[in-house]
Amino acid sequence: MEYSFTEEQEMLKESIRRFFTDECTKSLVRKVQETAPGYSTELFKKMAEMGYCGLMIPEEYGGIPSDWVDAVIFYEEAGRALLQSPHFTTNIIGAQAILEYGSEEQKQEFLPQIAAGKATIAVAVQEQGVSANLSLLNTQATLSGNEYLLNGEKLFVAFPDSVTYILVVCHTAEGPTLLLVDAKSPGITTVPLATLDGQRPGIVTFQDVKVPQARVLGKPGNGAGILNIIQKSKAVLCADMIGGAEAALELGIDYSKQRVVFGQPIGSHQIWQHKMVDMRLAIDKARWLTFYAAWSSTKKQNAAKESAMASLLTGQACTFATSEVIQIHGGIGATLDYDASLYYKRAKAGQLNLGMLGDLQETVAAEIGLQN
Repeated sequence: MEYSFTEEQEMLKESIRRFFTDECTKSLVRKVQETAPGYSTELFKKMAEMGYCGLMIPEEYGGIPSDWVDAVIFYEEAGRALLQSPHFTTNIIGAQAILEYGSEEQKQEFLPQIAAGKATIAVAVQEQGVSANLSLLNTQATLSGNEYLLNGEKLFVAFPDSVTYILVVCHTAEGPTLLLVDAKSPGITTVPLATLDGQRPGIVTFQDVKVPQARVLGKPGNGAGILNIIQKSKAVLCADMIGGAEAALELGIDYSKQRVVFGQPIGSHQIWQHKMVDMRLAIDKARWLTFYAAWSSTKKQNAAKESAMASLLTGQACTFATSEVIQIHGGIGATLDYDASLYYKRAKAGQLNLGMLGDLQETVAAEIGLQN
């Protein structure tokens, strides 16, 4: 494994940081958390103009040459800026599902739209009581003539009211199936949910929603493959959290130099220095394991072990680091006026989005030969 970035990756990283520093300010982050649709459409347009909506999409479909490592580089910088947008579900999951399972006609239809920033995708997988076993799905699609009638309810669907399409994992007669549904189709209703970090997922209900047969990605019954894409995407989510934890640590270091108590900066005391060293170690361990997971996802089909290990370590490291930054600031660090609280909330929400602790541990256990 190569531990250094290529010249192109270094240039990508620098340009992304400059862009988000200028365009994704903390005042904008606070604003989008309080208003619909939960992200800045103007910022998203600028991202498209910069070519970022072409990430993970091949050049022949209007994208830019990139892989999972490039996605991790992008999202570490996005995490520093606390970006909220449908880019993750669109490019990192939705577009990969189209590339993996879609027909050439579907790729030609949808991927150029995504690369140009003209189409976005929400992902609807989660249901009450359903984890990785998609045979338990309650959302059903019944074939009637040349279209499906879709019925069911999905939980925690990101930006359901503002996206172009919803990628739905549902049950057909053949088994778990992927349907790309027009988000404005009659019969779709959403209920917004309040979340810890200000993101705007929703509960989406489908009632006799008509979906053309041509919107099945791949063949009916092959929908379980979406779990492999979601597994790989966790390295990208880890990168987002690591970028936030890194920015939070920088806040803590700066504050410890400025905050003077009894004539001395608090950062001059050994107890705080050691805390920040522990934070540095935790973040760096998570970063390298995350890059290894991304590298593994690029080099091989199954990176379940690497993704699960990165998720376990990153969830622990980033919640630890960001909570310690609040401790460095004292009680005021937990208030909405201080950026430290934004980073902690994003880290905690990210840890939950990575998956249940027991499920991740079971994945690693199975991959190292400890199956029941």
